[in-house]
Amino acid sequence: MQKHLEEESASLENAEFIKSSLLKSANTISEGDANLLSGLATVKQQLQSLVKFGETYKSLGERANSLYIELKELAKDIDDTESKWCLYHNNLEEINTQLDKLNRFLKNTMQ
Repeated sequence: MQKHLEEESASLENAEFIKSSLLKSANTISEGDANLLSGLATVKQQLQSLVKFGETYKSLGERANSLYIELKELAKDIDDTESKWCLYHNNLEEINTQLDKLNRFLKNTMQ
């Protein structure tokens, strides 16, 4: 329990950095003119046009499609995680209070 509270406290103390990194990651994946999803969609289309030339190209197309699906899911997960930071922002004081209580309890039981 203490380790979990300490990790949560450290995350909340660095909330702005974490939120900023998540936003930059999400933007790189799915926003702007040169985003990864758009580029990967182009790769996927190009490889799909080669499927008629053999199994090698079919395999490459399937792999590109799998990457595209995984990248879309990653973008959604990053967006969802970033959205949750708005909810967690006010929890830092509460977490630190719980940690203080736990540390005092542990200190008293060790004496």
